[in-house]
Amino acid sequence: MVVFNKGKKILVIGKVNIFPKMNTFNSVDTEKLKKFKDAILSIPNLEVMDDSLEDAEESIVSLTDVSIRAAIKIIKETVNVEALETFFDHEEKTKKREKVLAAIQKQLDLI
Repeated sequence: MVVFNKGKKILVIGKVNIFPKMNTFNSVDTEKLKKFKDAILSIPNLEVMDDSLEDAEESIVSLTDVSIRAAIKIIKETVNVEALETFFDHEEKTKKREKVLAAIQKQLDLI
């Protein structure tokens, strides 16, 4: 699950910390957060960037289903190397959008 916290404070939902900016959650934290779906969707400062609240079987985050603009926004806010590498692998195997691949590489270089 990928959640963007537009606020400046850490939110805690279901014993999971949601830090300001982009948050990429593993399957364990995603399952915890799914129990609070209504609360998450009702908080104006939180934006769920994928459909993992709808699809319980989704465990790997991929940018291939979002626009280039949304993908680049997610990439710029992601500081998790493993998540960025996963984004890169999925993008390279499927869509091969040069702007997205370049944005991922640039973010990896910054970390």
